[in-house]
Formats: sequence, C-alpha cells, structure tokens
Amino acid sequence: MSERGLGTIAPWAAPYAVHEECVDLDRGERIGYYFVSVAPVTFNIHFHDSNAVIMPIVRENVTEDSGEFTADRKEIYCLVWEAGAAPTLLEYRIRPIPVKR
Repeated sequence: MSERGLGTIAPWAAPYAVHEECVDLDRGERIGYYFVSVAPVTFNIHFHDSNAVIMPIVRENVTEDSGEFTADRKEIYCLVWEAGAAPTLLEYRIRPIPVKR
C-alpha cells in the first residue's frame, strides 16, 4: 500500500456527504491515519462480515484525530468520514506502517 490522501478534499457541498478510502490489509498489517476538518465529522474504520458492518474504530463529532490501526484478520477495511449539517474541508493522510519482524 502506498501513502494516500495527500492534500485536501474540496468542500462538501451537501450536508451529510461521505468520503471513503478502502485498503486491503492482511492480518497483522498496520496503517497510520491522520485527519483534520473545519467542521465536525463522524469518522470510522469498518469492514463487512456477511450482512454485518463491523466498526473497530468510531469517532463522532470530531474535527481531528490520528492513530494506528492493526488488522486482526484479512479484510478490506474502509476509512469513512461523514460531514454533519455544515459543509466542511477535510485533509487526511493514510500510510502503511511496516510490519516489525
């Protein structure tokens, strides 16, 4: 996986607009993430398991967050930002973290 999300997402014109970035991770692989937004957003990292949506990370009504995420199984994990009632600008970065051997 290469580094993603360099730069700024244009202002969301519609309230409650959604932006999603998905990455395919093997068990034990890690990513680092960082974001900042002008207005509060809801953020999550999730994957699909049959009909269920599993969200290991959820942040509500935040304007920034950062952290590391380690996959506990092979899945396609999606990072999702949802705007609130106000349009916003979003700057984010997703980067792979090398697995320590």
